[in-house]
Amino acid sequence: MPVYAIPHIEIDHVPARIALPTGRLRGNAHGYTAFFTECFFDEMAHRHQKEPLALRMALLGQTPRLAECLQRVASLAQWDGGADQSGQGLACHALGGGYIAAIASVRREEGGVKVERLSAVADIGRIVNTDIARQQIEGGLLFGLGLALGCSTRYVTGRPQFETLGELGLPTLRDTPEIEVAFVTSDVEPVDPGELGVAVAAPALANALFSATGLRFRRLPLFSEEL
Repeated sequence: MPVYAIPHIEIDHVPARIALPTGRLRGNAHGYTAFFTECFFDEMAHRHQKEPLALRMALLGQTPRLAECLQRVASLAQWDGGADQSGQGLACHALGGGYIAAIASVRREEGGVKVERLSAVADIGRIVNTDIARQQIEGGLLFGLGLALGCSTRYVTGRPQFETLGELGLPTLRDTPEIEVAFVTSDVEPVDPGELGVAVAAPALANALFSATGLRFRRLPLFSEEL
């Protein structure tokens, strides 16, 4: 369910039968449902001339922990309102008792668009080991970024050809943007942070690309011949 206080909402879950074998993916269904929700929300804000952060905050009165993540990440990334050509995009999500908000910053350059920075603030309850928690959020953001840009396996006669993460084409250190991660101090029970970053990477990037280029991306992976 979306985290926003929308009084009238209906969600249908329609299983799709495909011929390929499937399995678990880091981020689970949140990886693509958050993409749809946050990109659609951003599109509605733009259509009605609403500032994306302010509109989200107005509908998060029942989810104060996520609202705090949004406020904190806006300060961390120096959010400028997502104006045209700013190259900033925002996304937030709740998963398994944890909350995260992220801002992607991109820059248009010759030959395409470069992801310069990913900023994120997460509330995962009481943190047992800050370094490990930060690594989990960073890893999730990078994995989500890789999926957004087309990292995948190949299939031959219905069988996947890649057996290791190294073969998927995930971002290497050379391709990795600057990443900033901060945490909200909390005394509630800790939650697993390993998948939170995956959910927000793609929608934050898609919304940043719209800000930078004026192009809407409604499918994964994010690709346009116009870039």
